[in-house]
Amino acid sequence: MDQMMEKTAFLYAGQGSQKPGMGMDFYREYETYRNFADRMFAAYPVFSADFSALAADKESGKKAADAAANRKPGESAADLSVSDAESRGNIPAADAKNEEHALAADLRKIMEEGPADVLSRTEYTQVCMGIFAAGVTQLLEEQGIRPDAACGLSLGEYGALYAAGAFSAEDYVRLLAFRGRAMAKAAEGTDTAMTAVMGALEESRLREICREFQDGFITAANFNCPGQTVLCGDSETLSQVEKRLKEISGVRCIRLKVSGPFHTEYMASAGEALASYFANSNLTVQPLRIPVAANATGTFYAPEEDVTELLVKQVQSSVFLEQDLRALIGAGYRNFIEIGPGKTMAGFLKKTAKAMGEEVRVQSIDSVEDFRNAAFGRK
Repeated sequence: MDQMMEKTAFLYAGQGSQKPGMGMDFYREYETYRNFADRMFAAYPVFSADFSALAADKESGKKAADAAANRKPGESAADLSVSDAESRGNIPAADAKNEEHALAADLRKIMEEGPADVLSRTEYTQVCMGIFAAGVTQLLEEQGIRPDAACGLSLGEYGALYAAGAFSAEDYVRLLAFRGRAMAKAAEGTDTAMTAVMGALEESRLREICREFQDGFITAANFNCPGQTVLCGDSETLSQVEKRLKEISGVRCIRLKVSGPFHTEYMASAGEALASYFANSNLTVQPLRIPVAANATGTFYAPEEDVTELLVKQVQSSVFLEQDLRALIGAGYRNFIEIGPGKTMAGFLKKTAKAMGEEVRVQSIDSVEDFRNAAFGRK
């Protein structure tokens, strides 16, 4: 069957796949992408202020969140009131404009040059990957390529929801900036790490091994595909679990480039912050135009489902990506476009499809060349 006649699903990458320079070839090559990225870079100081404003005034959180959500992309941080500026960390209003320029320049530099350890801080990773994903999605739309369904890994689920029309591009990036700040705050003071466990190890056996280390903290954070589960734990316990797993033939453990204990109970305060933001801001979530698979449930959002409730749950509970991919394949999707750095989601998809005895096609868009192949090389 012709590819264009088949249903196409978009896949959006998650944290861990970020790299310095991502999206910058698009920035140089396409005016649409460049204009969008510049707007987001300029607006980042205002986006970044959302979390501080909300956290600074919990008793009147609605007022703070409304003020943050009503600021327009590109609005100068110098336009904040003195009290708003103080809520951002006692920054004098007179100095806010200088801070705006510094933050905007810094974000672009971090996205373009890194260093990698700074880009891997979740407050930067999320907004930078959001800019990348939304920009490429807009370029695809210009070529008439739109998804029939979407799915993403962790922060990638927000990209999927953006593709489904749930958020405007500005609200999408603003939301990721807020989420990144909230998750970074929740991770402060934790001594944790995450590792991907790969190999022919049954989930029940993995859980059994983890129970051997009940004195420490260890939990399954992501079920990505057959043969890969991500564990999160306190650093000492996780190291012990990794050592135990490496004794099993064919099992490998790879530490992930993330900056916190994501999708675990450690993120409860991030969930609370998101719930407050959703409840007290003027953010509007539009009805989904296409099916989107939810990480927290492993199946599609139901028509009547509250998107915000599942996003609050998602940040602090396990991600069931393999079930999401199975749901897409089971619903008849065979043609996929991955958006984001690397080909991680493509790998998860292929392994899941193989386990189901199905064949799929996937094009990964990591560069301008990839985009051209996807946009102009399709039959």
